[in-house]
Amino acid sequence: MSRKGNCYDNAQAESFFARLKIELLEGGKFDTTDTARTEIFSYIEGYYNRIRPHSAVKNMAPDEFAKEFNKVTDLPEAKIPAIVPTPIPAQQAVI
Repeated sequence: MSRKGNCYDNAQAESFFARLKIELLEGGKFDTTDTARTEIFSYIEGYYNRIRPHSAVKNMAPDEFAKEFNKVTDLPEAKIPAIVPTPIPAQQAVI
């Protein structure tokens, strides 16, 4: 957390959730909690973190930026594991 009165302390989170709502939900709803978890996980790990261009890294996808960075710095290229979404068991509803 930042100091009191700093208007930029939550800007990154607000920006992310605004993108999530616009790009994933498009004004709709998920049918179930499991569907929501799977879709949000796929969006974050499959698209947002790997493919979607980010202005903070010269409007490149994070994977593309990492490859360019590794070329410039002569560091060994990091291997990014493929992430396959696995369903998260639903929690029992408390009535």
